[in-house]
Amino acid sequence: MTTNTKRHNRSIRYCSPNCQFFRCSKRALGPKQRVRGRLRISCKFVAGDLCTGSRCTYSFCTKHKMLPDGKCGLRERPTVKEDDDKIEQKYERELLNKEKQNSRYQTLLKDKYRKKLKGNKW
Repeated sequence: MTTNTKRHNRSIRYCSPNCQFFRCSKRALGPKQRVRGRLRISCKFVAGDLCTGSRCTYSFCTKHKMLPDGKCGLRERPTVKEDDDKIEQKYERELLNKEKQNSRYQTLLKDKYRKKLKGNKW
């Protein structure tokens, strides 16, 4: 007997019937049992079968965090955070660039006005 089940990626967490917020709209969750050290929950709606979790059409989350594809929205999402040092260095570089641009502009203005002043004799 072959089953056509997806193998879930370990980094992506799907809603599981082991979660305290997981519910069945048919109220068909059976008793929890330990099988080879893992917690298994049976389904009373489909006699003798295990609960399929987020793939079941009757499953829902009491916190309303189950995403349409079955992923758990309660899990913390990985975010890209820059170190404070990197942010400070980036800010300092921007300030230096602005100062350089301002100094170039000021020297151009000084040169322009010097030429005008030298050309005009009072």
